[in-house]
Amino acid sequence: MSSTQLNATNGQAVKVITVANQAGSVGKSTMVAALAALLAADGKRVLVVDADSQANVSHSLGVASTEVAHHTGDVLLRRAEILDALVETNTDGVLLLPGHADLATDLVELNSMPIAALRLRKPMQERSPSTTSTWS
Repeated sequence: MSSTQLNATNGQAVKVITVANQAGSVGKSTMVAALAALLAADGKRVLVVDADSQANVSHSLGVASTEVAHHTGDVLLRRAEILDALVETNTDGVLLLPGHADLATDLVELNSMPIAALRLRKPMQERSPSTTSTWS
């Protein structure tokens, strides 16, 4: 787990917490769902980005990835705007950019693109919680 701070275009700091591990079944999805719920209960606005094709954290937050209009891959590959892909979850105060089975092939395409690792940075900075009513 790592933590980074970004500045939104409105100058407000946004904290980004990343949970990653190549190994499966180590509790990543469970940790993310629990951490999101705790932060939301503390009054924080939380956005969970599910970047896994199994979409386990999406399911943990009550979102069936097969029923979403857009997902993380769509935003990364610029087929959809981030605000169009965000969905409400079963946890008050937590929004989700859902995972989807198509992410497996989307990531292959994404890896061939320059600066692929930064493709979410700009949409997230432009659509910070304080500047977007959807996130309030």
